[in-house]
Amino acid sequence: MNQVKGRKRKRMMQRFPGLIYFLLLSLVLISCNKQVSDAVEDLPKVNISKYGEDNTLEIASWNIEQFPKHGQTVSNVKNIILDLDIDLYAVEEINDVASFRNLLDSLNAAAGGDFYDGRLNEQSSNLKTGIIFKKTIVEIKIFRMRGSYRNYSVREN
Repeated sequence: MNQVKGRKRKRMMQRFPGLIYFLLLSLVLISCNKQVSDAVEDLPKVNISKYGEDNTLEIASWNIEQFPKHGQTVSNVKNIILDLDIDLYAVEEINDVASFRNLLDSLNAAAGGDFYDGRLNEQSSNLKTGIIFKKTIVEIKIFRMRGSYRNYSVREN
């Protein structure tokens, strides 16, 4: 019986240095990880070329990913929308309705009038889908479809 215990201890002691090396390597790798509170502050502003044109209808789909992610998200998204000058955006993963409304308000304030509007799908879970559009180009008309009233149409000039 003592021989069996002795062999088990010997095997455990042979494996012990490998475990020590693994733990030390893990500690070194974890300690090299730099914690960043808000990485956005260090990013330079990217200039985005205007995409929209007066004689065409531009539509973009944008997964904004957990909107808003941080305190600058509304401002950053507003700047991108204004820079691109696209007529209608289909947006995904809107996490906060109040921030979405704040985005629409800040778009109109920056544009100098009541030019932008948006709608969110009230039937979605916490990650909502919706649209942001220029009111001079897109008009909302209501019709019944499978028990709900919705229709997005392009305004004819």
